[in-house]
Amino acid sequence: MIIAAIFDMDGTLADSVPMHFAIWKKILAGYGVQIEYDEWKPFIGKLGDIFIKHLEDERGISLNSKKLIDEKRAVIKKIYVQKIDIFPGVKELLQTLQDGGCKLAIASSEWHNHIIKFLSLNCIERYFSIVLGREDIKNHKPDPDVYLRTAKKLGVNPMDCVVFEDSIVGVEAAKRAGMKCIAIETTFSGKELAQADLVVKNLGEKEKIMEFIRKN
Repeated sequence: MIIAAIFDMDGTLADSVPMHFAIWKKILAGYGVQIEYDEWKPFIGKLGDIFIKHLEDERGISLNSKKLIDEKRAVIKKIYVQKIDIFPGVKELLQTLQDGGCKLAIASSEWHNHIIKFLSLNCIERYFSIVLGREDIKNHKPDPDVYLRTAKKLGVNPMDCVVFEDSIVGVEAAKRAGMKCIAIETTFSGKELAQADLVVKNLGEKEKIMEFIRKN
């Protein structure tokens, strides 16, 4: 029985994936490295270090991973002072889940303070009792650690959780944690997200989502 819902943030709640790509593209261009979306896309949901290692291996170059990550974090920090939009249907779904007695949490690879700022500016922080970010987790997606830790903090069994994800590695992490997973086609196609238990176009498909939760 599903009694808890765990949400990824970027690409799931926040319409922020294009922003992340644009930042990487600009920063790397400053070092003479040109990237395109199709090359970056398979690394969505993974830590930036992994993408940087890919660039080094594929192009035979040397990059300062820590410096690049720090630069990206500094840029994002300025952006998160402003408002990053949530996807349509998010507030309505969160309210319905909360009204139904579902415990809600966020488990993301984004920095913790950025998550809190995003929630606050969009007036949805009250829905989430637990928030885990990048620095709260040792092993990141597709490792299930982030979801298992979140379930433990919520005080629920992993099998009683449903995860909302937009990325392939996120779906994999949720399934490896023994949880149900609802994937949103904001970043990847339904075919690419086929490992999920349910795929929806967006979180506005509330009735379809709630029917799945009631049956599980």
